[in-house]
Amino acid sequence: MVFHIVYDKKSTVSDIINYLTDKGLEYITYDNDNYKQLKKGRLVKSHCAARLNPFVAVFDNKLIKAFYTEAKEVNLYNIERWINENNIKNGNTENQ
Repeated sequence: MVFHIVYDKKSTVSDIINYLTDKGLEYITYDNDNYKQLKKGRLVKSHCAARLNPFVAVFDNKLIKAFYTEAKEVNLYNIERWINENNIKNGNTENQ
């Protein structure tokens, strides 16, 4: 399971990145202000029909969950709650 984070210089995603790092979860970031990363970030966003930055998508061979700025979902509270509700640990879902 990999979190894909698309952001730009106006975005504040450092708290999300720090949280994912602390939890040992895998993530990839795409800086839309960097020309080489812009195309890859657009591919992630277009896969989910997202327009605004920041944007977070969770993939595990297929799209699992998307957090949209348009719906005000891209914040640490929502991402942390989703991870805890789904028992995500080290990139895997733990069955109870």
